[in-house]
Amino acid sequence: MHGEDWTAAREAVAAGLPSAEVLDEYHDDWRKIADVTPESFLATGSGWGALENRRAPMCLPGTPFPDESLGPVQEPWLALLDGTPPDGDPLTVPPPTLVNRYWADLLEYAPKNWLTWYHRGVAYWVAGRHSDAVGAWRESVSTAENPWALRNLAVATAGHEAAWLYRRAVALAPSLRPLVVEAIAAQLAAGLPDEAGELLAGLPVEGRIALLTARTRLALGDVAGAKAVYDTGFEVANIREGETSLSDTWAAVSEEPLPEQHDFRMK
Repeated sequence: MHGEDWTAAREAVAAGLPSAEVLDEYHDDWRKIADVTPESFLATGSGWGALENRRAPMCLPGTPFPDESLGPVQEPWLALLDGTPPDGDPLTVPPPTLVNRYWADLLEYAPKNWLTWYHRGVAYWVAGRHSDAVGAWRESVSTAENPWALRNLAVATAGHEAAWLYRRAVALAPSLRPLVVEAIAAQLAAGLPDEAGELLAGLPVEGRIALLTARTRLALGDVAGAKAVYDTGFEVANIREGETSLSDTWAAVSEEPLPEQHDFRMK
């Protein structure tokens, strides 16, 4: 079933399944309990199911979504159902964006402010309407300068413009580490190591910041300083398998074999 012959793979899986009669019995047994109201809740999860049930009430006794599960992140969307658009401090992280067609349509007709423009941009982007998304995020920034739309505009662009947008975003949210990490990487991608160095100033040289420090020093011509970061030791906890940034940087600063703890190349 792990081969390249799709027909053979399907036949191999089918051969391992119970007979159709047994599967029908399983299905009938499941139908007897599928819609039975649970006697107790072991876990309720998030409040998004309850929110959807408010939007389009459904009779689902077997899978109830209690109103008690609704929380602060659902509150703006509950208000939108009543005609009040999401709003808030432009420097506060916005709530997650709902992007299905129903919520996107509600946003289309909601009164415009920086946050509704931001959410509309996210919905447009997910729908593949990238130029509309960029337009919406520009409107968001024009209405109220905010790091969230600026960051998304940076992702939607490249080069010096993306680097500049990231710097504007970091100026508004300098303590937001994931944003700072993205911004530093964008400066390096745009060939702006001096700007990357400015963003690194004062940050602890650890984790992803350590790697970016080494890359920045290397881009500035300080090979010894870049290797010193490796010699001190660091760990990038969120590095993905197959990512070669650690190994590529090491190869530029040393002719020694790549230390095992930095090898995520998968090849």
